[in-house]
Amino acid sequence: DLQYAVEHGDGLGAVEGLFFDGAQDEGVGDGVALGPYALVSVAAGKDSTADDALAPALRDALRAYLDQGGRAIVSGEEIGWDLVERSEDPAEAAWLAEVLGAEYVADDADALGMAGAGAFAGVGEVALDDGSAGVYAVRYPDVWAPAGAGAELAFAWPDGTGAAVATDRSVLFGVGLEAVVPAEARRAVYRAAVGRLGVAGTPDDLDLDGAADGCERRYGFDERDGADGAADADGDGRDLATECADGTDPT
Repeated sequence: DLQYAVEHGDGLGAVEGLFFDGAQDEGVGDGVALGPYALVSVAAGKDSTADDALAPALRDALRAYLDQGGRAIVSGEEIGWDLVERSEDPAEAAWLAEVLGAEYVADDADALGMAGAGAFAGVGEVALDDGSAGVYAVRYPDVWAPAGAGAELAFAWPDGTGAAVATDRSVLFGVGLEAVVPAEARRAVYRAAVGRLGVAGTPDDLDLDGAADGCERRYGFDERDGADGAADADGDGRDLATECADGTDPT
């Protein structure tokens, strides 16, 4: 569901020039395409075995999306429990290693705080909701370890084990990011994750199609349509994004 969309939207919105849409995970198997987006943030929250922390259709879509150059932030408290601890299919653990560069270690870190490591060290220590901050009480955050070349520890639990693992294309958190409190700490985590993945916000380009919003509005295009940046309305061989950048009339 979209219960914690506000918390995640607030975190993404802290990255200058980054705009976002939202959808339920079921939509990925029902026509929602990931390809047009520079970054996907998957918020599994407390979804577990009864709800599919990461459903098969979503896992397939994420693999294809990342293989095509996409970037993903994945967070949830029960992903490892669902896909490894309670799973009878070794392919699910293999998916975590192959796609997100992570190996499941344990179900319960027994912690209510984590600290940035490596590229995330500047974030410092952040707290998780114990039930008093208005999100929900974190109960069983997962413990992860880097798996494979290029994977690294991004956040650590107080005992030094992994709270998050990063690669050049993904960051996996063992807890739902909505539970990072207060809001400014959550924003700092999001800014660091987006920065680590090399995703740059694009001011004045809401749909990220390369054509500035002002130009799209001036010539009657839709600044929320990510496809029209490649359109050549006047048939001169130059698309809308190019003509907007050059200051010429695209119509």
